[in-house]
This record gives sequence, C-alpha cells and structure tokens, in this order.
Amino acid sequence: MKMASIRKRLSEIRDAGDIEGLAEALVDISELTPLFSQSASLVHDWIVESRELAATCILDRGLEVRQALRHAEVLLSLGQPIPSYAMARRAEALAKQYAELGLQDRATAAASRALVRLGRHDDALTLLTRIAERKVHPSLDDAVAPALCFLAVGEAHLCEGRYVDAVGPLEDALSRLDS
Repeated sequence: MKMASIRKRLSEIRDAGDIEGLAEALVDISELTPLFSQSASLVHDWIVESRELAATCILDRGLEVRQALRHAEVLLSLGQPIPSYAMARRAEALAKQYAELGLQDRATAAASRALVRLGRHDDALTLLTRIAERKVHPSLDDAVAPALCFLAVGEAHLCEGRYVDAVGPLEDALSRLDS
C-alpha cells in the first residue's frame, strides 16, 4: 500500500469519527509496514496514537495484544531493547490472559529478540527454544512464530561467536518459512 493511500484511508476514518475503527486501522497499517529505518518512526507514531485512542474506548482483546506486540517490535527496531522487552512481556501477558496463543508466541519471540540485543543470550535461548520446540495443532498456532524463534536462536549464537551452533537454527527457520 502506498503512503498516499494509507494517509487517505486514515483521513477518511478520522473524518468519520470512528475511534475504534481508527485504532484498529492504525494497528493494521503498522503491521503491513516493514520496520525499515525510514518507516520505523512513522509506525511508532501510529502505534502510540492507536494506544491513546484505545484508552478512550473498548477494543477487541486481540487488538490490544496486537498493539502491545507491534509496539515492542517497533521499539526494538528503533534500538530501544529495554522498553521493547517490557512491552513484549506485556503483550505476552495479555495474550496469555486472552488465550491468544499465536500472539503469545510472537510476543515471547519479540521479548527474546530484545534479550539478544541486551546481551542476555542464555535467557533468550531458553524462551525461544521453549516456543520453537512446542508442538500444537496447526489451527491453534501461528506458523511464523517458531520460525522467528529459530531465527532469533541463530542470531543469539552468532552474537556469541558460536557460528557452527547458529547453522541449525537458521536452517530450521528457513525451512519453516518455506512451508
């Protein structure tokens, strides 16, 4: 979606006065926008606005989890692993409370990636391995979450200089994303 059409869609929703719809649209658009350096600040602004709007209305529980999760991801992209970790753990707790298993896995993966950036590789590996090795019925799972976990496990090994140990998890990540 091009930026002009995104801005137009948001403007139309704002003009309609649909607070819940705007909060959801901001999260939707933030999830569709890659977190490259040129877009991370804009995505952060959308998430902050969505969370501020959420404070004024009642939103779907899943949307609340998605807001916290995307906020954690964008904070990590902006080089802020400490607040990213805190937000990811908040998303994880909300997802657990609301029985959003796939989102809970993604939140745990986001927390683990923040731990990797903080140099807490063993803690990250413990969380990531727990998710990556868990087997559940596909209808209950987020197929991408284990791949993200294996990717982060590989990243943790690379950061520790354990290149040979990184190969297996990185290959597992690629094979899961290829499916």
